[in-house]
Amino acid sequence: MERLNFGAVIQLSDIIDVVHDVPGVDNVRLAMPGDNVAYGVQEVALDGLTNIGYPYTTDFALQDSDLPILNSIITTKRSQNTWS
Repeated sequence: MERLNFGAVIQLSDIIDVVHDVPGVDNVRLAMPGDNVAYGVQEVALDGLTNIGYPYTTDFALQDSDLPILNSIITTKRSQNTWS
């Protein structure tokens, strides 16, 4: 995230690739609304708590005046037989 410029396009596949390369991670995917867990990439206000809009579940572009900051990641562990 630190290397992205103003107005960059955030590709969810790039985020998933980085997570997949973490030692100990066997498989990863972006949660979707039907998973009944926190899902997508959520824009938050400067307070770091207030959600703005709806989560992104596809690639998206930043505004020309915005830089991305990774605030937090929510993970949900699933066993192979509950992965859908």
